[in-house]
Amino acid sequence: ICTDVLEHVPEEELDEFFNSILVHGDKVIYVIALSEAYHKLPNGENAHCTVKPKEWWIAKLKEYYDVVNVVPSLCTDHWLGVKTYD
Repeated sequence: ICTDVLEHVPEEELDEFFNSILVHGDKVIYVIALSEAYHKLPNGENAHCTVKPKEWWIAKLKEYYDVVNVVPSLCTDHWLGVKTYD
């Protein structure tokens, strides 16, 4: 289970991140924030450096996982729960 992490990983490092996760298995649940963070880093940048729409994240996850299911959330559009197994 990986919650509130992917949006903190720079886009150019996501491939390395997913490959490092796949070494441990392919049954994973991700919860991804789809909007900017409420807080800024000390340097003034937003803490969420990879803010993308749900469709972008689904396409990215499909590069690594055969099954990607979006799980409904009670938290409006802010979170995308993605279950990558049946």
